[in-house]
Amino acid sequence: LKGEDGKMVSPGVFIPLAEKTGMVVDIDNSVYEQTFSLMAKWIKEGKNVPLISVNVSRLHLFDDELPAKMKALIDKHSLDPSQVELEITESVFFEDTERLINMIKRLKEIGFSISMDDFGSGYSTLNFMKELPVDVIKIDGGFFMRNAMDNKSKVVISAIMQLTKNLNFESVSEGVETREQVEFIKEQGGRCVQGYYYYKPMPADEFADLLI
Repeated sequence: LKGEDGKMVSPGVFIPLAEKTGMVVDIDNSVYEQTFSLMAKWIKEGKNVPLISVNVSRLHLFDDELPAKMKALIDKHSLDPSQVELEITESVFFEDTERLINMIKRLKEIGFSISMDDFGSGYSTLNFMKELPVDVIKIDGGFFMRNAMDNKSKVVISAIMQLTKNLNFESVSEGVETREQVEFIKEQGGRCVQGYYYYKPMPADEFADLLI
């Protein structure tokens, strides 16, 4: 998103404002439409499209028709729900736990993969984790990866990754920017990372060029 001065505005700036005004729902719907349309296009071109993740803002989760709407949009573009991962931020899980768990179960029944984004950003509790009906835990980059890889940081990271493994979650380490971090994650048995070490955000056409 560009401001009046033509400079890029970070999502960290405009998303909170969009959530307050309710515009985030329209923004999300536009992202879903464009993303699913591009996925369908690439598949028709014979490209091997990986699992694509899209964010689900908290306001969507108060809409009982969300599962039906997401299924209709997937059907519109002739996609399989298993090709899409829905990311729900960690903080949302503590607003209305029972309602959210029920919503996630309905989305999973359709076939969507569900991830909890920003794990460790301030709200997580070990007791609650055993109730989560999600598939993927995305470990927040700000929680440890921007810090020096000292022994204490490594102990915390290792403990989180072991916990997610024992609870049968897939884990994704976010904010990975150095080779040292990648190697340490591998040593802990981690298979998935996300961060600038591999790629920075890019336009859709550049992403398409990476697909085989």
